[in-house]
Amino acid sequence: MVRLKTSAGFFLGALVGICQTVAWRGPISGIVHDAPSHSLRQVVGVPGGAYLGAPLRANVESAAISPDGNAAVATEDGRAILIEELRNDSPLVRELADVGEISAAAWGVNSGVAVIYSASSRRVWRITIGTEAPDALVAEPGLPEGEVASVATDADGTRVLVSLRHPENGGIYEMVDGSAVRVVQTPAPGAIVFSSVRSEFLALDNGERRVLKLSSSEPGAWEQIDLASDEDQAGELKGLAVSKDGRNLYVAADGRVLIYDLGGRFLSSQIDLPAAPDRVAELAAADAVYVLTSRQKSEEPLWILDARRVPSVFFVPAGE
Repeated sequence: MVRLKTSAGFFLGALVGICQTVAWRGPISGIVHDAPSHSLRQVVGVPGGAYLGAPLRANVESAAISPDGNAAVATEDGRAILIEELRNDSPLVRELADVGEISAAAWGVNSGVAVIYSASSRRVWRITIGTEAPDALVAEPGLPEGEVASVATDADGTRVLVSLRHPENGGIYEMVDGSAVRVVQTPAPGAIVFSSVRSEFLALDNGERRVLKLSSSEPGAWEQIDLASDEDQAGELKGLAVSKDGRNLYVAADGRVLIYDLGGRFLSSQIDLPAAPDRVAELAAADAVYVLTSRQKSEEPLWILDARRVPSVFFVPAGE
């Protein structure tokens, strides 16, 4: 059974938003980057009664926030920065020299390391909390020509994968000794995530409309995950995530969230949405809660999947 929470959550969120003046009052469910306001904002409250709080930091064009919600790599005023102690009144901000604007980024599950791709240099960088300078994982001339759809890393940043879209160069690449080595050839790869429980990477392949499993212990080793298909599926697979216990796979596709049982490899349930999901990304500082959409306009809500008990979807009004 799945549930969709709508108007009740909006009403409560709107009332709280009117009364709320202090950013940190009330429970904090997570932190997101909000495109319309170009800022980092809190998701305040509980599912069904949450709202987007006041900006924590403004003038942020893009950002990837650590799983624990205490750090972020971001593009601010055209420069790449690392923000530490994000939830403190005076966070530490350091410019990431030579990186350029951040085009894609991902954090290790322990929040101690992040990987960054910059389209301006076509290079991949690794940033470790507490170190002075980013580490370039790909030397000149950088990645082959193409569009990077996703980057991913294991828990400690030892292995880094990139999905690159291109008719000839497309595929999933691994960063090895300063070079990008293609381990899977496909013109339209999608999101890649790391499952710490299963110690493996999972990736979307829109060229073949499939899910791939890449070993974290055997570089270059991969296999296709055969999941029971939904015959009326069409369109692009937009995002995926693996549950904390490694049992479920969440896939955003065709205005729905598809939930697969990874052990039995079958479609266990699906949730239809009034807004097309474009991602399944963990909500920073939250547990088993995922962001499904990116707001493009100030009047749009944020759609979120709560997978802690019975999977359910709710929306978060801006509270502006």
